[in-house]
Amino acid sequence: MTTFKKAELTERFNFVKSVISKNSTIPSLTMMHISILGNKYKITGCNGEMQVTAHGECDGSDHIECCADPSTFGVMLSSAKSEININVKDGKLSTVSGSSKFNIKTIDSDMYPMLSMSGNTNNVNLRELISWVNKASAIKDVRPGLTGTCIHADGEMLHAVATDGSMIMRNQIDSDIDAFDIILPPQSAEYLSQIDTYGFYCDRGSLKAECKTKGIEIITKLIDAKFPAYQRLITDYDNKFTVNRQDLIDKIASMSKIDSVKEKGVTIKSDGDKLKISVADIASDEIDFSGDKFLANFNPSYLLTALNFIDSESITIEFNNDFYIQGKQDGKLFLITPRRM
Repeated sequence: MTTFKKAELTERFNFVKSVISKNSTIPSLTMMHISILGNKYKITGCNGEMQVTAHGECDGSDHIECCADPSTFGVMLSSAKSEININVKDGKLSTVSGSSKFNIKTIDSDMYPMLSMSGNTNNVNLRELISWVNKASAIKDVRPGLTGTCIHADGEMLHAVATDGSMIMRNQIDSDIDAFDIILPPQSAEYLSQIDTYGFYCDRGSLKAECKTKGIEIITKLIDAKFPAYQRLITDYDNKFTVNRQDLIDKIASMSKIDSVKEKGVTIKSDGDKLKISVADIASDEIDFSGDKFLANFNPSYLLTALNFIDSESITIEFNNDFYIQGKQDGKLFLITPRRM
């Protein structure tokens, strides 16, 4: 019998459960892997694309390894008191906590497709780099590279960029990591954008990347595709205007509630010292602005995503005759293609 603290086990389980595949055709991937060795344990979840392993400490001397049903395990945790006693016998994981008792279905751990860490890491916090950028990736696309988040290094900077073909979002930080170029799958990028990591390693040859944080190890497969050559679109445009960023967000958010906005888009037009934001002839509003004359129509969701990516009080938006618009702040950048008017 091994004793666990409910608080720590629950925290570790929550890191793992979101990557467990409920509908996998591989039965073991619908389960979570549990390994107990004396006073150490680890639980692992995997969906075939990403694997998350959480480490912790317990009180016992057992050597236990099995795969258990995560749904019932979660119910058990919510019903438990401050301590949980766990044992595995006759194909079941048995738990006792106060008056609460569970017998959870298990399968042989040898059936679990466990991936192993290489142990090589660079000191990088991916959350700082990719948070929000991944919102620009395509949900579905015949070009698989557009569904992921590209991370590439050039020896001086580490870049994260995503695009769906109509919007590009990029972030970059100083880094002397050797040059590499990978594409993270969408679920992996979303997961890594929510936790702080202190270690990162990728192996382009085996299409695998690894990350570490306190007590957590993450391994993800990579998308085997070429990311678009976006750099040629990013330059200093001659025309620009400056507005209060929050004012522009508020006006666009208000217009986006109009039913026909998906069909008609939001039109932004300069008018003297005002910037007019409108949806066809249905509604309009304006804010103060300074800069060059401007007229374009946009998908409002693109604008709101991009404007929330930047966190400055005011924003300067650059544009050219091809009607790319571009906003920058420190290492952050967005570029959007307007709709045809």
